[in-house]
Formats: sequence, structure tokens, C-alpha cells
Amino acid sequence: MRFILGGLVFEDASGITWSSAVGNETGVKLLHAEAEEMKRLQHDNAEAFANKIQDALWQDLLQVKFRLKMDEYQGALRPKVQVIQAEPAKYVECGKKALAKLEKLFPHCNAEAQAAVKDLVNVWKNNQYADVKGKAVFGSEYHDDMSRLLIATH
Repeated sequence: MRFILGGLVFEDASGITWSSAVGNETGVKLLHAEAEEMKRLQHDNAEAFANKIQDALWQDLLQVKFRLKMDEYQGALRPKVQVIQAEPAKYVECGKKALAKLEKLFPHCNAEAQAAVKDLVNVWKNNQYADVKGKAVFGSEYHDDMSRLLIATH
């Protein structure tokens, strides 16, 4: 028994990615269940099956690696995206990477952009963030502010 998952949608600050995933390792990481268990639930307990799927939709943030291949369909090139690895996000590691990027950008910013960075950091320090499954996460305003900051520094 193997997972063959199609129509997966992943979203981050850069946009939405439609993909698929094949294989048990990735399927178990995404659904927190073995393929045999999901098949049994699908046939014996539709409500438990639906709950497993629903829980997977609202799990912790993931670090996902994709394989991207361009396929031709009816004369047009289209991306074919497949999940090759999915792991729970390492919050501390991600935060350190974001700070390292900000540290590289900051000295090259004009005074207005540097003031914006300082304001943004102060706001982040003083705000409480949305709670998702017991973890504080940045909302969409974080991504909007960071996007504006990146535009201002280029």
C-alpha cells in the first residue's frame, strides 16, 4: 500500500503551489498516518477519515522540498510539481536564516528603509501573534511588511 496524493495545495508568502506526492514517507509526514490505516478508515469510518484529512490541513508549518518539471500539455508548457520531502518547520533555524538575510540587507539600505526595519522589529517584539496549535506564528501582515521591506531595499 502506497500513498498517491494529488491536488495538494501549499501556500507561503510567495504564493500558492499545486503539487502531488507519491510514496509512504511523504504521505506519512503530510497525513500523520500510514497508507493502510487511511485506506481502512476510508472504507470503514468515513468520519474518522475526514477528520484525519482535516487535521492534516491545519498542522504545523512544514519545510517542503519540491521537484519541478516542465511538461507539455496541448502545446503549452506547464509546471509539474511533486513533493519529494516534507518535514516539520524548524522555527529557530528559520528565524536565524531570516535574521541573517536582514543583517545582510540592513547596511545597504537608505536611512528611510533602516528606520522602517527598526520600526518593524519593535512592532514584532511588542505584539502577540496568532496561536496555531500552541505555537505563535506571524500573520499575513508580517509577510506584507517583509515584502515591502525587501522592495525598499532593492
